Amino acid sequence: VRRLLADLQPEVVHLYHLGVALLFHRLAERTAPSVLTLHGPLAGAVDGAEVVLGRTLADAEAVIACSQSVLDDTVTRVPGLAGR
Repeated sequence: VRRLLADLQPEVVHLYHLGVALLFHRLAERTAPSVLTLHGPLAGAVDGAEVVLGRTLADAEAVIACSQSVLDDTVTRVPGLAGR
């Protein structure tokens, strides 16, 4: 992933799936801002610096939800995302 990012030099990285891909994203040297798309309610823990999803949410330049319901659920669990 690190080599791919270096070769492509993206202007932005879109994170679509919240699975294992987040771990690779976290391990790669980030050279571009990230946009995270949420397609359903968040599962599991999202708070704490050691939680991959929580750190990714905190670092994303923008977080986009597919519905108002998903957005409301996410902002309830991660209040710092309001307005981003």
